Amino acid sequence: MRIRNALKIALGKFGLVFKDLLFKAIIFVVFAGIITLVLELSLHPVIEMVQKLAADAFAVFRDLFTGQAVTDVLSADLEQILGYLSAHTGGIVWTAVAIILLVYAFRFFLGVSDCTLLILIDEHLASLSHRPYLGVMFDNLGRIVKYQLIEALSAIVVTAASLAISYGILLGLSAVPLIGIFLTVLVISLIRGFYCTVMSRIMSLMLTEKKSFRESAVKAFGGERGFFFKSFATYVTYNVLSMYLIVTMTVFTLGVGLFIAVPFISVLLACLRQIDHYTVNKKKYFVDYDNISVPKELRENDENLLNDVDI
Repeated sequence: MRIRNALKIALGKFGLVFKDLLFKAIIFVVFAGIITLVLELSLHPVIEMVQKLAADAFAVFRDLFTGQAVTDVLSADLEQILGYLSAHTGGIVWTAVAIILLVYAFRFFLGVSDCTLLILIDEHLASLSHRPYLGVMFDNLGRIVKYQLIEALSAIVVTAASLAISYGILLGLSAVPLIGIFLTVLVISLIRGFYCTVMSRIMSLMLTEKKSFRESAVKAFGGERGFFFKSFATYVTYNVLSMYLIVTMTVFTLGVGLFIAVPFISVLLACLRQIDHYTVNKKKYFVDYDNISVPKELRENDENLLNDVDI
């Protein structure tokens, strides 16, 4: 029921997909340009060496008769790159720090749109409100910034840990790659499912109920243990289906479908988060103009009230 209602709301609010796409596309272009400029200014010689290495590597496959000679050239290229890196360690470290900060800022600004989507979905569930995207963003900018300072850092840490674990699994099971890929997808789905379960509760509490991070974290890890595991199962399923949709769109539309699939996944996630928030707090919510979802507890109260009335 929760997933079906989330899908109905996401399709009903499909206009948010294009607003989210436009905002994130602008952020991507800006940060891609900045990162490219930083790399070009700081590591221009390395980039040239890598380009030469790539050209020489291509020659290995182009001319099998001179493979040994080209291999010697590749060794010389690698030695040249390693020599440059060892001679410019300080500059490379500062460049790495700058890139890490830029990645953090990039994730921060992407999350601003996700927060705006969640608040818009919350207003739809509560009163079928239709406020402007940018108006909601700027009206709630203080709370969004507070949440994103925490979420952007935690997202980078969780992503880095997931990649490290995935690399370890693939490396350890290189002899049986299919099993390695299966376990990698499973582990990533479980990690992402747990992360979404916890951060969704924190996000809803901080953005829609104006709770502090500490209060939100206590509630997220505290009560509603039965619903926690139900929500965890939902988010694991959501992550598996999201990966399937992204892979499908990448393969069968040559990546064009990602321009719709990725922002739609963000809108659907916002719907799931707020429906979970309303469900765990036993609040009714609008699905659309004709349908209102009423928790079982409220329906039972209404039935008891009618039974007490003498007609």
